Amino acid sequence: MISRRKRNLYALLLCAACVAAVTPFFIQRADVFAAGPSLGISPASGSYGTGGTFTVKIMLQGSGGVGINAADGVLVFDKTLLSVQSVSKENSIFSLWTADPSFSNGAGTVSFSGGTPTPFTKESGAVMSVVFKAVAPGDASVELSEGSILAADGKGTNVLSSLGKATYTLGGLSANPKKAPEITGAGTAPAELKVETKGQFAPSTEIVSQSHPNADSWYSNKNPEFSWKLDPLIAGVSTALTEKAGSDPGRASEGLQETKRFNDVEDGIWYFHVRFKDQNGAWSAPMHRRVGIDTIAPLAFDLAVQKELSEEGYRLSFIAEDALSGIDHYEIRLDGKEIASLGVDVPTKGPYRMSALLSGKHAVTVRALDKAGNATESTKELVAEGIGTPKITNFPDTTKEHVPVVIQGIADSKATVLVMIDKEGKEFSRERVRATDDGGWVYGRQEGVPPGNYTITAKMLGAYGTESQTSESISIYVSRTPLVERFGLIAIIVLALAVAGLVSALWYERKIFIRSKSRALEEVKEIQAKTKAVFEALREEVEEKVKMLDEKPSTPEEAIDAIDTDRVVDSIREALDVSEDMISKEVEDVQKALE
Repeated sequence: MISRRKRNLYALLLCAACVAAVTPFFIQRADVFAAGPSLGISPASGSYGTGGTFTVKIMLQGSGGVGINAADGVLVFDKTLLSVQSVSKENSIFSLWTADPSFSNGAGTVSFSGGTPTPFTKESGAVMSVVFKAVAPGDASVELSEGSILAADGKGTNVLSSLGKATYTLGGLSANPKKAPEITGAGTAPAELKVETKGQFAPSTEIVSQSHPNADSWYSNKNPEFSWKLDPLIAGVSTALTEKAGSDPGRASEGLQETKRFNDVEDGIWYFHVRFKDQNGAWSAPMHRRVGIDTIAPLAFDLAVQKELSEEGYRLSFIAEDALSGIDHYEIRLDGKEIASLGVDVPTKGPYRMSALLSGKHAVTVRALDKAGNATESTKELVAEGIGTPKITNFPDTTKEHVPVVIQGIADSKATVLVMIDKEGKEFSRERVRATDDGGWVYGRQEGVPPGNYTITAKMLGAYGTESQTSESISIYVSRTPLVERFGLIAIIVLALAVAGLVSALWYERKIFIRSKSRALEEVKEIQAKTKAVFEALREEVEEKVKMLDEKPSTPEEAIDAIDTDRVVDSIREALDVSEDMISKEVEDVQKALE
């Protein structure tokens, strides 16, 4: 017979099997996404000598499937071992910059924020480059501490997956250079500092400019200012600003100065040159830094507005020119508000197509900006024809997920209607439908929509890209489909089988219990009967022996028997043993019946 413990185990296993059979019907599949785009540093490692320079590129890797529109970030470097000489966006995959890449050697950071009007879809590309100078020996760390990559999905989704790191080994020209007090302003070098120099003097300093921070960029500021830190060994400075990249500022010291400013510099590319003299009279090699100045706006240009009898809007044609720094990008403004920023190459590929316009008078402005930030504008006025507003006439207030959604309305005859669906404040869908001859239109989603609260509006689109006012909004609540409806007859059958199995197991368990209880009651009755008989026989035996002891013997033999008490006691003990064995056996039978 199966024990009660084993029967409980079998029932539990049956329940587990039923749950395992039903579970697949309630598990929804999850999409698995590969690692997204990342910002990296190239090269990730290298060895460079102290005093030398090397170039590092910030790379965008991966296009995120739909392409990339923009990226930004902050590069952090060890300012005790490295200093930035320049940053450059030349040959960048981005043509639009919210601000030119910049750096701060004091903070040890490089910042960038750029984008492109045409989605970047290649596997990798350079965002910008940084020229570092190794100022001291050691292991210098460089890493991107923050950043973002925006997908070209119309929502600007941040698809950044990781930020890169790099480590560079810097070897010193002098393992233990002698240090001296830092000189922070003009004056004479300490008389007690005498350092022997052989050959050309090589100071540990760099040229920076707060007015023109990027040597590769253009600026409209005509007053460039340059600065540097005075090395303790420096005893004199000679400077010059020329149009030649390799000019020599000469060896005539201008004193111990840390800054140099030039006023009203003409437009063009200029080069700042500086040489440093040590206390022994040795001069360093000239150091050079480029500066680009452009204060003249791009040339005036024509803006042509083309009408098309279509729903795709007006088309704008324009091309601007700049004599010096060149056109950097264009800004499109509608009624004073910027609606687009275009790369310099976009207008050369054909007219720019505007989005649909509301009916009425509008001012369209195109601003052409050169690489120094100078701008020239061209404005045109246009009038978009009026158009009526559609109505939504029939829709479900509530529905369930996966149930087809049908919305009906009225518009102009054969008009195109734009149906806009928002889910809980965010755009869910925008689709166009065509009205019939009598103006009726129908929008449907056969697959239904996910659970949630939806707001639906509609617009009518007309010629020249015009569009009507937005219709009154309607709301739809979509609830989750009950599990029975969602998974169908199979789930019902499996669940029914599971319930039936559990009921059967319980019924069988109760039947066994009742049977065991019945047997136990029978055994108890049998014990009661046998116990009664045993004690009656035992009582008779004891009474007989007591009577024998009470009677007076009539003969000597009877007297001897009467005083043989041991025999009487043995008889009583034998009767007790028999009774005990009988009762113990019956108790064991009851225990077996209860198991």
